[in-house]
Amino acid sequence: MPEEKANFCKLRKMKLDSQAKQKEKARLSEKMIKNIEKLISKNKKSVSLSTPTEVVSSSDSDLIISNKINIPKHRMRLLWIDWSNPDRKGAGFKFLLDESETKNDWATFQISHFSAAEPSTIYTNLPIKKPKDINDVEDLGYYPSYENLSPEQRWIYLNWLQDISTSIPIGYVFIYYYGLERHLVFGHYEKALEEIIQLNKYHPSILKYSYNAILYTCLLKNDYIKLKRVLETIIEKPIDNIRLLLQFKYGHNLNINEIFEVIAQLKDINKSYLKSYPELYLNELQNILMDSFGNDEISLNNILNINELTLVTKLIYSNYSFPSEVRSLKVPDIFCTSKFINKMKSIHSKVHNSVKEKMKLLRKKS
Repeated sequence: MPEEKANFCKLRKMKLDSQAKQKEKARLSEKMIKNIEKLISKNKKSVSLSTPTEVVSSSDSDLIISNKINIPKHRMRLLWIDWSNPDRKGAGFKFLLDESETKNDWATFQISHFSAAEPSTIYTNLPIKKPKDINDVEDLGYYPSYENLSPEQRWIYLNWLQDISTSIPIGYVFIYYYGLERHLVFGHYEKALEEIIQLNKYHPSILKYSYNAILYTCLLKNDYIKLKRVLETIIEKPIDNIRLLLQFKYGHNLNINEIFEVIAQLKDINKSYLKSYPELYLNELQNILMDSFGNDEISLNNILNINELTLVTKLIYSNYSFPSEVRSLKVPDIFCTSKFINKMKSIHSKVHNSVKEKMKLLRKKS
Protein backbone atom coordinates (compact mmCIF):
# COMPACT_ATOMS: atom_id res chain seq x y z
CA MET A 1 0.00 0.00 0.00
CA PRO A 2 2.70 2.58 0.86
CA GLU A 3 4.33 1.86 -2.52
CA GLU A 4 1.02 2.31 -4.38
CA LYS A 5 0.36 5.54 -2.52
CA ALA A 6 3.83 6.79 -3.40
CA ASN A 7 3.28 5.95 -7.08
CA PHE A 8 -0.08 7.71 -7.00
CA CYS A 9 1.46 10.82 -5.45
CA LYS A 10 4.24 10.74 -8.04
CA LEU A 11 1.76 10.50 -10.94
CA ARG A 12 -0.34 13.31 -9.47
CA LYS A 13 2.74 15.54 -9.15
CA MET A 14 3.68 14.81 -12.78
CA LYS A 15 0.15 15.73 -13.87
CA LEU A 16 0.21 18.98 -11.88
CA ASP A 17 3.65 19.86 -13.29
CA SER A 18 2.36 19.20 -16.82
CA GLN A 19 -0.69 21.41 -16.22
CA ALA A 20 1.53 24.17 -14.82
CA LYS A 21 3.77 24.01 -17.90
CA GLN A 22 0.75 24.17 -20.21
CA LYS A 23 -0.58 27.23 -18.36
CA GLU A 24 2.81 28.95 -18.59
CA LYS A 25 3.05 28.11 -22.29
CA ALA A 26 -0.43 29.54 -22.88
CA ARG A 27 0.48 32.69 -20.93
CA LEU A 28 3.62 33.24 -23.00
CA SER A 29 1.73 32.53 -26.23
CA GLU A 30 -0.92 35.10 -25.31
CA LYS A 31 1.82 37.59 -24.55
CA MET A 32 3.50 37.02 -27.91
CA ILE A 33 0.26 37.36 -29.88
CA LYS A 34 -0.25 40.97 -28.71
CA ASN A 35 -0.51 43.46 -31.55
CA ILE A 36 2.48 45.62 -32.39
CA GLU A 37 0.67 48.44 -30.65
CA LYS A 38 -2.58 48.59 -28.71
CA LEU A 39 -3.47 52.25 -28.95
CA ILE A 40 -3.61 52.90 -32.69
CA SER A 41 -6.76 54.26 -34.20
CA LYS A 42 -7.89 56.32 -37.15
CA ASN A 43 -10.13 59.38 -37.09
CA LYS A 44 -13.59 58.65 -35.76
CA LYS A 45 -15.24 60.43 -38.69
CA SER A 46 -17.27 58.20 -40.95
CA VAL A 47 -15.61 57.54 -44.28
CA SER A 48 -17.66 58.09 -47.39
CA LEU A 49 -16.87 56.17 -50.55
CA SER A 50 -18.54 58.63 -52.87
CA THR A 51 -18.76 62.25 -53.84
CA PRO A 52 -21.18 63.89 -56.27
CA THR A 53 -18.60 64.16 -59.04
CA GLU A 54 -15.47 62.05 -58.90
CA VAL A 55 -16.17 58.81 -57.08
CA VAL A 56 -19.29 56.69 -56.66
CA SER A 57 -19.83 53.32 -55.04
CA SER A 58 -21.24 50.46 -57.09
CA SER A 59 -23.49 47.68 -55.81
CA ASP A 60 -20.63 45.19 -55.70
CA SER A 61 -18.41 47.62 -53.75
CA ASP A 62 -15.99 48.23 -56.60
CA LEU A 63 -14.67 51.78 -56.67
CA ILE A 64 -15.87 53.38 -59.87
CA ILE A 65 -14.54 56.71 -61.03
CA SER A 66 -16.21 58.89 -63.60
CA ASN A 67 -13.45 58.04 -66.07
CA LYS A 68 -14.53 54.38 -65.86
CA ILE A 69 -11.82 53.13 -63.54
CA ASN A 70 -12.91 50.02 -61.66
CA ILE A 71 -10.89 48.99 -58.62
CA PRO A 72 -11.57 45.40 -57.47
CA LYS A 73 -13.49 45.21 -54.23
CA HIS A 74 -10.79 43.25 -52.36
CA ARG A 75 -8.36 46.08 -53.13
CA MET A 76 -10.97 48.71 -52.43
CA ARG A 77 -11.16 47.47 -48.84
CA LEU A 78 -7.45 48.10 -48.42
CA LEU A 79 -7.61 51.74 -49.50
CA TRP A 80 -7.74 54.57 -46.99
CA ILE A 81 -10.44 56.92 -48.26
CA ASP A 82 -11.52 60.25 -46.74
CA TRP A 83 -14.37 62.42 -47.97
CA SER A 84 -13.06 65.56 -46.21
CA ASN A 85 -10.77 68.29 -47.47
CA PRO A 86 -7.09 67.43 -46.84
CA ASP A 87 -6.56 70.97 -45.49
CA ARG A 88 -9.15 70.38 -42.75
CA LYS A 89 -7.68 69.93 -39.28
CA GLY A 90 -7.64 66.23 -38.43
CA ALA A 91 -8.10 65.11 -42.03
CA GLY A 92 -6.60 61.82 -43.12
CA PHE A 93 -5.83 58.68 -41.17
CA LYS A 94 -3.41 58.94 -38.28
CA PHE A 95 -2.03 57.12 -35.28
CA LEU A 96 -3.73 58.21 -32.08
CA LEU A 97 -1.23 57.34 -29.37
CA ASP A 98 -0.84 57.92 -25.64
CA GLU A 99 2.16 57.91 -23.34
CA SER A 100 2.68 54.25 -22.61
CA GLU A 101 5.25 51.59 -23.29
CA THR A 102 4.46 48.22 -24.83
CA LYS A 103 6.81 45.26 -24.61
CA ASN A 104 7.00 41.65 -25.58
CA ASP A 105 9.95 39.36 -26.08
CA TRP A 106 10.46 40.54 -29.64
CA ALA A 107 10.05 44.31 -29.53
CA THR A 108 9.87 47.34 -27.26
CA PHE A 109 8.41 50.69 -28.23
CA GLN A 110 6.99 53.79 -26.59
CA ILE A 111 4.31 55.91 -28.20
CA SER A 112 3.34 59.40 -27.16
CA HIS A 113 1.82 61.65 -29.83
CA PHE A 114 -0.25 62.08 -32.98
CA SER A 115 1.37 61.13 -36.25
CA ALA A 116 1.23 62.74 -39.67
CA ALA A 117 -1.63 61.92 -42.03
CA GLU A 118 -1.48 58.68 -44.03
CA PRO A 119 0.15 59.51 -47.43
CA SER A 120 -1.98 56.98 -49.31
CA THR A 121 -5.26 58.58 -48.14
CA ILE A 122 -7.53 59.08 -51.13
CA TYR A 123 -9.37 62.38 -50.64
CA THR A 124 -12.42 61.97 -52.82
CA ASN A 125 -12.97 65.70 -53.31
CA LEU A 126 -9.60 66.19 -55.01
CA PRO A 127 -9.84 66.45 -58.82
CA ILE A 128 -8.96 63.57 -61.14
CA LYS A 129 -8.21 64.03 -64.82
CA LYS A 130 -7.30 61.50 -67.48
CA PRO A 131 -4.11 62.69 -69.20
CA LYS A 132 -3.99 63.10 -72.97
CA ASP A 133 -0.60 61.38 -73.00
CA ILE A 134 0.66 59.50 -69.93
CA ASN A 135 4.25 59.98 -71.08
CA ASP A 136 3.86 63.74 -70.72
CA VAL A 137 2.87 63.52 -67.05
CA GLU A 138 5.59 64.65 -64.62
CA ASP A 139 7.41 61.96 -62.61
CA LEU A 140 6.81 61.63 -58.88
CA GLY A 141 9.39 62.87 -56.38
CA TYR A 142 10.57 61.27 -53.16
CA TYR A 143 8.04 60.48 -50.39
CA PRO A 144 4.96 60.77 -52.61
CA SER A 145 1.40 61.10 -51.33
CA TYR A 146 -1.99 60.98 -53.01
CA GLU A 147 -2.79 64.47 -51.77
CA ASN A 148 0.22 66.00 -53.53
CA LEU A 149 -0.38 64.32 -56.88
CA SER A 150 -1.63 66.33 -59.82
CA PRO A 151 -5.09 65.44 -61.19
CA GLU A 152 -3.40 63.54 -64.04
CA GLN A 153 -1.13 61.65 -61.65
CA ARG A 154 -4.14 60.69 -59.52
CA TRP A 155 -5.79 59.22 -62.60
CA ILE A 156 -2.66 57.21 -63.41
CA TYR A 157 -2.52 55.90 -59.83
CA LEU A 158 -6.19 54.95 -59.62
CA ASN A 159 -6.08 53.41 -63.08
CA TRP A 160 -3.10 51.27 -62.02
CA LEU A 161 -5.01 50.04 -58.96
CA GLN A 162 -7.28 48.16 -61.33
CA ASP A 163 -4.36 45.82 -62.07
CA ILE A 164 -1.24 46.19 -59.92
CA SER A 165 0.67 43.69 -62.09
CA THR A 166 1.10 46.35 -64.77
CA SER A 167 4.30 48.39 -65.03
CA ILE A 168 4.30 51.83 -63.41
CA PRO A 169 6.91 54.22 -61.93
CA ILE A 170 7.84 53.01 -58.44
CA GLY A 171 6.54 56.16 -56.71
CA TYR A 172 2.93 55.11 -57.40
CA VAL A 173 3.66 51.66 -56.00
CA PHE A 174 4.96 53.25 -52.82
CA ILE A 175 1.78 55.25 -52.30
CA TYR A 176 -0.24 52.05 -52.28
CA TYR A 177 2.39 50.22 -50.23
CA TYR A 178 2.31 52.89 -47.51
CA GLY A 179 -1.38 52.17 -46.98
CA LEU A 180 -0.76 48.43 -46.89
CA GLU A 181 1.86 48.91 -44.17
CA ARG A 182 -0.76 50.72 -42.09
CA HIS A 183 -2.98 47.66 -42.41
CA LEU A 184 -0.11 45.47 -41.19
CA VAL A 185 -0.05 47.50 -38.00
CA PHE A 186 -3.75 48.27 -37.67
CA GLY A 187 -6.30 46.97 -40.13
CA HIS A 188 -6.73 44.06 -42.52
CA TYR A 189 -3.37 42.48 -41.72
CA GLU A 190 -3.81 39.20 -43.61
CA LYS A 191 -5.29 40.78 -46.75
CA ALA A 192 -2.58 43.44 -46.79
CA LEU A 193 0.10 40.77 -46.44
CA GLU A 194 -1.19 38.94 -49.51
CA GLU A 195 -1.31 42.18 -51.47
CA ILE A 196 2.28 43.02 -50.52
CA ILE A 197 3.32 39.57 -51.72
CA GLN A 198 1.77 40.46 -55.08
CA LEU A 199 3.60 43.80 -55.14
CA ASN A 200 6.88 42.02 -54.46
CA LYS A 201 6.14 39.67 -57.34
CA TYR A 202 5.36 42.31 -59.95
CA HIS A 203 7.55 45.15 -58.61
CA PRO A 204 10.66 43.43 -57.14
CA SER A 205 12.35 46.69 -56.20
CA ILE A 206 9.78 47.11 -53.41
CA LEU A 207 11.00 43.93 -51.69
CA LYS A 208 13.99 45.52 -49.97
CA TYR A 209 11.54 47.90 -48.27
CA SER A 210 8.78 45.39 -47.51
CA TYR A 211 11.06 42.54 -46.36
CA ASN A 212 11.49 43.70 -42.77
CA ALA A 213 7.92 44.95 -42.52
CA ILE A 214 6.18 41.71 -43.45
CA LEU A 215 8.53 39.31 -41.66
CA TYR A 216 8.82 41.25 -38.40
CA THR A 217 5.06 41.86 -38.39
CA CYS A 218 4.40 38.12 -38.73
CA LEU A 219 6.93 37.45 -35.99
CA LEU A 220 5.38 40.01 -33.66
CA LYS A 221 1.92 38.61 -34.31
CA ASN A 222 3.22 35.08 -33.68
CA ASP A 223 1.79 34.02 -37.05
CA TYR A 224 3.93 31.08 -38.12
CA ILE A 225 1.61 30.04 -40.96
CA LYS A 226 1.89 33.45 -42.63
CA LEU A 227 5.64 33.47 -41.99
CA LYS A 228 6.02 30.26 -43.97
CA ARG A 229 3.79 31.67 -46.71
CA VAL A 230 5.90 34.84 -46.97
CA LEU A 231 9.23 33.01 -46.94
CA GLU A 232 8.07 30.71 -49.73
CA THR A 233 7.52 33.75 -51.95
CA ILE A 234 10.85 35.47 -51.29
CA ILE A 235 13.76 34.78 -53.61
CA GLU A 236 16.67 33.12 -51.82
CA LYS A 237 18.65 35.60 -49.76
CA PRO A 238 21.68 35.11 -47.51
CA ILE A 239 20.57 34.24 -44.01
CA ASP A 240 20.04 37.37 -41.93
CA ASN A 241 18.90 38.35 -38.46
CA ILE A 242 15.17 37.94 -39.08
CA ARG A 243 15.67 34.40 -40.38
CA LEU A 244 17.89 33.55 -37.42
CA LEU A 245 15.19 34.89 -35.11
CA LEU A 246 12.62 32.68 -36.80
CA GLN A 247 14.85 29.64 -36.40
CA PHE A 248 15.42 30.54 -32.76
CA LYS A 249 11.80 31.33 -31.91
CA TYR A 250 10.33 28.20 -33.47
CA GLY A 251 13.10 25.83 -32.38
CA HIS A 252 14.42 25.01 -35.84
CA ASN A 253 18.05 23.98 -36.28
CA LEU A 254 20.55 25.77 -38.50
CA ASN A 255 21.63 23.36 -41.22
CA ILE A 256 25.17 23.19 -42.53
CA ASN A 257 24.51 25.52 -45.49
CA GLU A 258 22.95 28.15 -43.20
CA ILE A 259 25.93 27.89 -40.83
CA PHE A 260 28.22 28.39 -43.82
CA GLU A 261 26.25 31.50 -44.82
CA VAL A 262 26.46 32.88 -41.27
CA ILE A 263 30.22 32.35 -41.09
CA ALA A 264 30.65 33.96 -44.52
CA GLN A 265 29.11 37.15 -43.09
CA LEU A 266 31.29 37.32 -39.98
CA LYS A 267 33.79 40.15 -39.65
CA ASP A 268 37.43 40.02 -38.54
CA ILE A 269 38.07 36.44 -39.61
CA ASN A 270 40.27 34.92 -42.29
CA LYS A 271 37.94 33.75 -45.08
CA SER A 272 40.58 32.80 -47.63
CA TYR A 273 39.86 29.07 -47.57
CA LEU A 274 36.12 29.59 -47.26
CA LYS A 275 36.12 31.68 -50.45
CA SER A 276 38.77 29.76 -52.42
CA TYR A 277 37.77 26.21 -51.50
CA PRO A 278 34.09 26.31 -50.49
CA GLU A 279 33.45 22.60 -51.14
CA LEU A 280 36.42 21.51 -49.04
CA TYR A 281 35.41 24.02 -46.36
CA LEU A 282 31.87 22.60 -46.27
CA ASN A 283 33.22 19.07 -46.00
CA GLU A 284 35.44 19.99 -43.05
CA LEU A 285 32.62 22.02 -41.50
CA GLN A 286 30.47 18.91 -41.53
CA ASN A 287 33.24 16.91 -39.83
CA ILE A 288 33.71 19.55 -37.13
CA LEU A 289 29.95 19.76 -36.48
CA MET A 290 29.65 15.98 -36.23
CA ASP A 291 32.54 15.85 -33.74
CA SER A 292 31.18 18.77 -31.67
CA PHE A 293 27.40 18.26 -31.79
CA GLY A 294 26.84 14.73 -33.06
CA ASN A 295 25.14 16.01 -36.26
CA ASP A 296 25.67 18.61 -38.95
CA GLU A 297 23.12 21.04 -37.53
CA ILE A 298 23.10 23.51 -34.63
CA SER A 299 20.20 24.32 -32.33
CA LEU A 300 20.25 28.03 -31.48
CA ASN A 301 18.21 27.26 -28.38
CA ASN A 302 21.14 25.24 -27.06
CA ILE A 303 23.46 28.20 -27.56
CA LEU A 304 21.31 31.19 -26.57
CA ASN A 305 18.35 32.27 -24.48
CA ILE A 306 16.21 35.29 -25.23
CA ASN A 307 17.57 37.34 -22.33
CA GLU A 308 21.07 37.16 -23.83
CA LEU A 309 20.10 38.65 -27.19
CA THR A 310 21.33 42.16 -27.92
CA LEU A 311 18.54 44.66 -28.67
CA VAL A 312 19.08 46.86 -31.73
CA THR A 313 16.82 49.58 -33.13
CA LYS A 314 15.81 48.64 -36.68
CA LEU A 315 13.76 50.48 -39.27
CA ILE A 316 10.80 48.18 -39.89
CA TYR A 317 8.27 50.27 -41.81
CA SER A 318 8.76 52.64 -44.75
CA ASN A 319 5.58 54.66 -44.16
CA TYR A 320 6.95 58.09 -43.22
CA SER A 321 3.69 59.10 -41.51
CA PHE A 322 4.25 56.54 -38.76
CA PRO A 323 5.64 57.89 -35.48
CA SER A 324 9.33 57.05 -35.16
CA GLU A 325 8.49 54.88 -32.13
CA VAL A 326 6.35 52.66 -34.35
CA ARG A 327 8.33 52.91 -37.56
CA SER A 328 11.49 51.68 -35.81
CA LEU A 329 11.45 48.97 -33.17
CA LYS A 330 13.98 47.58 -30.75
CA VAL A 331 14.38 43.96 -31.77
CA PRO A 332 16.79 41.19 -30.77
CA ASP A 333 19.74 40.94 -33.14
CA ILE A 334 21.48 37.57 -33.08
CA PHE A 335 24.23 38.85 -35.39
CA CYS A 336 25.06 41.46 -32.73
CA THR A 337 25.02 38.98 -29.83
CA SER A 338 28.60 38.24 -28.80
CA LYS A 339 27.88 34.75 -27.48
CA PHE A 340 26.56 33.66 -30.87
CA ILE A 341 29.32 35.40 -32.83
CA ASN A 342 32.03 33.88 -30.65
CA LYS A 343 30.53 30.42 -31.13
CA MET A 344 30.50 30.82 -34.91
CA LYS A 345 34.06 32.17 -34.90
CA SER A 346 35.18 29.20 -32.81
CA ILE A 347 33.67 26.77 -35.32
CA HIS A 348 35.23 28.69 -38.19
CA SER A 349 38.66 28.63 -36.56
CA LYS A 350 38.53 24.83 -36.29
CA VAL A 351 37.33 24.43 -39.87
CA HIS A 352 39.88 26.92 -41.21
CA ASN A 353 42.76 25.13 -39.51
CA SER A 354 41.48 21.75 -40.70
CA VAL A 355 41.28 22.96 -44.30
CA LYS A 356 44.74 24.47 -43.93
CA GLU A 357 46.18 21.08 -42.92
CA LYS A 358 44.36 19.34 -45.77
CA MET A 359 45.78 21.82 -48.24
CA LYS A 360 49.31 21.19 -46.93
CA LEU A 361 48.89 17.46 -47.52
CA LEU A 362 47.51 18.06 -51.01
CA ARG A 363 50.47 20.28 -51.86
CA LYS A 364 52.93 17.67 -50.64
CA LYS A 365 51.27 14.97 -52.77
CA SER A 366 51.31 17.20 -55.81
